[in-house]
Amino acid sequence: MTLKKTFDYSLTVLLAFTLIMMAYLISGLMKPFTGDAAIISAFGTDTFSSVLVSVFSIMITLGLLLVFGTLLAYKMHKKKGAIYKVAHGLIMLPLLLPPTVAGLVLLQGYGSNSLISKLVFGGDLNVAFQFGGIVLTQVFITMPYYYQMTVNGFNQIDDAYIEAAKVAGADSFVLLKDIMIPMCKNNIMAGTFLCGLRGLSEFGATIMFAGNMVGKTQTMTTRIYQLYQMDVEAAFLLAGFQLLVFTLPFTLFIQKHQEQI
Repeated sequence: MTLKKTFDYSLTVLLAFTLIMMAYLISGLMKPFTGDAAIISAFGTDTFSSVLVSVFSIMITLGLLLVFGTLLAYKMHKKKGAIYKVAHGLIMLPLLLPPTVAGLVLLQGYGSNSLISKLVFGGDLNVAFQFGGIVLTQVFITMPYYYQMTVNGFNQIDDAYIEAAKVAGADSFVLLKDIMIPMCKNNIMAGTFLCGLRGLSEFGATIMFAGNMVGKTQTMTTRIYQLYQMDVEAAFLLAGFQLLVFTLPFTLFIQKHQEQI
């Protein structure tokens, strides 16, 4: 057997092993349950409240990302100076933070005892352990994903289009609205979709900064954590349902936008 064939065979074995292990791990969520109590716990009123909180918070988060993330990407695209490199690093910093550390960072920065709270709000800043804390956490965690995908799209635009628009009299706003956003709509859609899934699945930073109060700051993910402490079967049932809800649209989406992901 030649070296090339051996290498190709090894890659096939590696791929098969990876797929088998992923299927094995995911199948663990599909364990059978023993009674109706698990269904009642998994899909009761508290779970419905957590779904509403998750949906409303992620809608606000995505709206903020579309506005501020797009503007940041427009400002930063094709910038190579030292200052812009530092700025890029700071925007991407949340990717490096473990979830619990990100929660502590948010508490330190926006808690009632934070510097901003004392200097600007007289100690009355009330974001932590509130609904707004969920949104702030989701924006903080997902912004790097959306920003990077959007700025990559902007960087891929041929400079000839930009120069032609400027010659025709387009200002920065028109250039962004009528040229760059339409040409990068696939990147923007992919970034928005992935950030939506990432925000809905966020746990560590959310529970540290926003808490886990039923009907107020409890999301679907933190609801699973609560159920795991009370009813393991219900936790597995809800986790399997969440995986199913995420998997179907993600599978359909990735087939169409694989190049942007």
